[in-house]
Amino acid sequence: ILLCPGRGAGQFTKHVALPAKAAPKRTGMASAVAAHGMGLQEGYSKEQWGPWKSHGLLLQQAIAELSWQENAATLISLFKDHSQSRDGYLSRDEFVSIMQRYPCCNAAYRTVFFDLFDRNQDGYLSESDFLGGILAVSPLTPHKLESPSGQLRMQFIFLYYDANRNGRLEVEEVAKMIEHIQQLRGQPQSDAMVD
Repeated sequence: ILLCPGRGAGQFTKHVALPAKAAPKRTGMASAVAAHGMGLQEGYSKEQWGPWKSHGLLLQQAIAELSWQENAATLISLFKDHSQSRDGYLSRDEFVSIMQRYPCCNAAYRTVFFDLFDRNQDGYLSESDFLGGILAVSPLTPHKLESPSGQLRMQFIFLYYDANRNGRLEVEEVAKMIEHIQQLRGQPQSDAMVD
C-alpha cells in the first residue's frame, strides 16, 4: 500500500502485516490542528494568510480525500517499528533503513527525500513529516492544485527548491527550478538562466 516514486501500490503490503485494530485515534497534534479550522495558530488571522492551510491540516484532508486511511495506518506502523534512536521520530539512518528494506525508489533519492521530508531540518522526521512526504511524492497522488493532496505536494515542492529554508525562493533557487522544468521537458538549459 505504501506508494513511492517509480512504483505502484502494494510495494509494502507484501512485507508489512498490520494487527487488526480500530481506526487510528487522533494524535494531540491532529486534534489541535482540527480545532483551529485552517490550522492557523492563535494570533494569526484568515485575512492575513488568505487560503493558506497548515501542513497538519492538509495532511488530514489529503488522507481523507484519497481514502488513504489504510495506507496511513501501514506507514504509521512502519514508522513506529523503525523509530529507535528517538521516540516518535525517525533518524536519517532509520529512514534509509526503511527505504533499503522496502525498495521503492532509486537509492540516490533516499537521502534527498529525508532532507525534503525533514521540514524543520532537525535531523529527524516526525510522523507527520514522514506521512506527508510519502503522500506528496507518491506517483498516484493526483496533480490537482485545488485539492488538499495537491496543496500538500506543492508545500514539499516549495521546500525542495527553498534550499536555505528561509521561506522565500532566491534567484538561484528559482533558476534551479526553471532548469529542472527545462530538463523534464527535454529543453536545453537557457544561457540567460546561467547569468
